[in-house]
Amino acid sequence: MEALLDLALAYHLAGEVGAEVSAAEAATALDPSSSAAWSTYAHALARTDRVQECIGACERALALGDDREVEDLLARVRASLPHELSERTAA
Repeated sequence: MEALLDLALAYHLAGEVGAEVSAAEAATALDPSSSAAWSTYAHALARTDRVQECIGACERALALGDDREVEDLLARVRASLPHELSERTAA
């Protein structure tokens, strides 16, 4: 799983968002109890238009452990939603 997270980082640094998301998603499939995998996946999704999936990944990462960066990301993503949607996702 660590290799997939390293690969996701390499893709991030190369600007390959789609490949970054795929590598991070594969890490969550390989180890669904890894908060690091879910955090990486959430951050990768934040660079796409897959907002609801990003929120879900953030929530999963936070359910597995405290992470200030993921908390901040979740708050930013929810704040970027139209008011009606952000109220529904916070519930």
